[in-house]
Amino acid sequence: MYYATRNLADQLRWGDKYDELHQVISICICSHVLLDEEEAYVNKYKMLNEEGRCFTDLLKVVILELPKLPEKEDEAVWPWLKFFTCKKQEEFEMLARKHPELKEVVSRVKKISLGQRWRWALADYQNQKMALWGQKEQIRLDLEEACAKAQAEGHAEGHAEGHAEKALEIARKMKKAGRPFSEITEFTDIPAETIQEL
Repeated sequence: MYYATRNLADQLRWGDKYDELHQVISICICSHVLLDEEEAYVNKYKMLNEEGRCFTDLLKVVILELPKLPEKEDEAVWPWLKFFTCKKQEEFEMLARKHPELKEVVSRVKKISLGQRWRWALADYQNQKMALWGQKEQIRLDLEEACAKAQAEGHAEGHAEGHAEKALEIARKMKKAGRPFSEITEFTDIPAETIQEL
């Protein structure tokens, strides 16, 4: 109803006359049963008052329910609805042979179907490509992180080694200057046993 009324309203611009409106027929093709109370697969509706008189013929709604479609053809719309229920290429081709008016539509669906399969394959390829790129990017980031960590640890180790060498050098000078071991240990954090060996 929403789209039907939009199509009706979109016909007019500011200042247009209402008698210039054209009838809008909204056709709803349902892949499910919408109207449990109706047995027919084609149901047409229009705007009526409570006494059954037509209010306007500008707006009509046609509901087509595919699950209710009979196996045998019974109306002019049947082949077109049968078209919507086909699932295999053979079913489409058989329908087109029996109903020549559908040949062009079946041909287009075949092209669309091939195009769709190609688009799916391309999308799958692009998804795989993106996934591989993501994996490569993650590996690069992991390597960068590992290198940075190793460099930081190496720097810390180098810094610690440099600090230890400097402390030993100071301890040697203090020992040579005749400073007591307790003072050397206090300034350098080097144990007295190690100072004795210097």
